[in-house]
Amino acid sequence: MLSSLPPPGPGGKPSLRPFPQGGRLSSMEERSSSEFPRVRLARLPTPVEPLSRFFRGSSLPRVFVKRDDATGTEFSGNKVRKLEFVLGRALREGADTLVTCGGIQSNHARATAAVAARLGLGCHLVLRGTPPRDSRGLEGNLLLDVLLGATFRWITPAEWPRVGEILAEEGAGLRERGLRPWLIPEGASDGTGALGYREAAREIRDFQEREGVRVAAVGHALGSGGTAAG
Repeated sequence: MLSSLPPPGPGGKPSLRPFPQGGRLSSMEERSSSEFPRVRLARLPTPVEPLSRFFRGSSLPRVFVKRDDATGTEFSGNKVRKLEFVLGRALREGADTLVTCGGIQSNHARATAAVAARLGLGCHLVLRGTPPRDSRGLEGNLLLDVLLGATFRWITPAEWPRVGEILAEEGAGLRERGLRPWLIPEGASDGTGALGYREAAREIRDFQEREGVRVAAVGHALGSGGTAAG
């Protein structure tokens, strides 16, 4: 969600710095996207739409929505932006199996399984929760994970703090079987995944320049932190 006016802070002053207009977004801005391997999966750029009816007649700032739900339904909104760069690295290194983690209904895990199925890769998921006793317990994202061909390791909430070690263990086991796994952290939130939302920031900057809008603040949901990092 993009706001065209800064929200008030103490003393009525803006509490957030405006989104950059012109210039560079960061030191990474000087590097072309072509320098980073990438697999094009999403429908980009996503549109920006005003919430004009919702705020009609009010004194509230203009609010726009960046429609990242329109990146491609099978890849779950913002997840695919990060996975484009993660998969770029994985394929460059010759990986044939993706390994990642999340909760039993993880959108990221489902998106990873979908990407793997599209690209002909294996997918192994470390999921937090209790596996269903039979197929009648399969629902939501877990059902899709199964249909997409993923394999699973189940861990308890008590084991979750060491999920990084568990991912490494699963990767080692897959290598012993002759596979070439690529480990992806929760939410694909690492330095590579953050490149996806660096590109989203460029899209917002382009929107400002094209429409003559000064974006004062960007609000978004936060889970594993990769969107904010980008």
